[in-house]
Amino acid sequence: MLRGESFFGYILTSIKKDLDKKLFFVINWFLIPLIIICIVNLFVPIANVWRLIFLLPPFLIIISRLIDLHKYSFLFLILVVLISLTANFFYFLNEKYQRENWRGLVSELDTNNDPVIFTVENGFAPYTWYSKKKKVICGPLTLDKCTKSNNFYYISYLKDIFDKDNKVQQTLSSRYLLVDIKNYQGVGFVYHYENSY
Repeated sequence: MLRGESFFGYILTSIKKDLDKKLFFVINWFLIPLIIICIVNLFVPIANVWRLIFLLPPFLIIISRLIDLHKYSFLFLILVVLISLTANFFYFLNEKYQRENWRGLVSELDTNNDPVIFTVENGFAPYTWYSKKKKVICGPLTLDKCTKSNNFYYISYLKDIFDKDNKVQQTLSSRYLLVDIKNYQGVGFVYHYENSY
């Protein structure tokens, strides 16, 4: 915590020399949401990396002003660029920060022509966006259309919102054989069923 306080203290004292209204606005634009997010995050853990991305523009403006004011501005610029590149490198290579792996899911399911069942009719836009095949897509009202096939998949994406009582999965589990379950980052569980009864 001391590092963060000293960092912000350094920013404020560096900028204080010629603090104008625009820069004061930018500092508030950065600090007020950050403080609110930190307080809320104590009670509800919502502060994931991608939810803080809106703080990047004011942060970069403040950093650029610091570079402009700093005695060794070239070295400070190199330090900022190195920190930024390192952080981006770890962000893009760490799968837990990548939101929803629809591309990976669709590429795996497109290897066959088996139908797909969602918790809503007509599926979800990310699936249809990445899918290269015209697959049969069903929802809770059209289950029979998909379950005629020997194999089919149930994607449980947002089932807590659209299927709170878990009726789709209960219906499928009671009538068909569950072959496999896979977890896709951000998408959730994908159930592979077989029509063998």
